[in-house]
Amino acid sequence: MKIELTAGCTVDSLLVNGRKFETLPYNEIRNVITILMDWYKDTDLCNDILRDIVYSKGEFKDGYTCEQCGDFVETYTLEI
Repeated sequence: MKIELTAGCTVDSLLVNGRKFETLPYNEIRNVITILMDWYKDTDLCNDILRDIVYSKGEFKDGYTCEQCGDFVETYTLEI
């Protein structure tokens, strides 16, 4: 499987075996992700993917500024 990402300026393209990712049927997309997870075997990758999904698709619940370090702390919830 060859995965190619081109990004920058007005170009944004993700190809899987020469086919546009967004045109693949759901079952093929699921298969690509499963193959990647099985090939990479890294829980950090799983963590990153899950965090990205919750952050982008979840509901913002709370946010505050940490008094000790000044970071903004956010909580998101995703119910499936």
